[in-house]
Amino acid sequence: MKSTLLPEMLDDYVIEENPVRVVDVFVDNLDLKSLGFEGVTPAVTGRPSYPPAIMLKLYVYGYHQILDGQSTLLNQNTQARCNGNELACAFL
Repeated sequence: MKSTLLPEMLDDYVIEENPVRVVDVFVDNLDLKSLGFEGVTPAVTGRPSYPPAIMLKLYVYGYHQILDGQSTLLNQNTQARCNGNELACAFL
């Protein structure tokens, strides 16, 4: 029997009050195709693009956190914190 000290789900790492949860639910409830997003339905040929929903979630979360670029967003994700924010981007 193998026991772990860490939660089995990423959801357990992100605190309930984290705004990333609002962003996640908000974007999931949008009809991205009707809003004009391309790539919502993947093409049958070629390499698949990044899912537009994930890209929009990262953009909205980054805007909410008043971040100024991808490198800053990456740093936001990798900084060690005690309140569960360090995995917010991975949660998306």
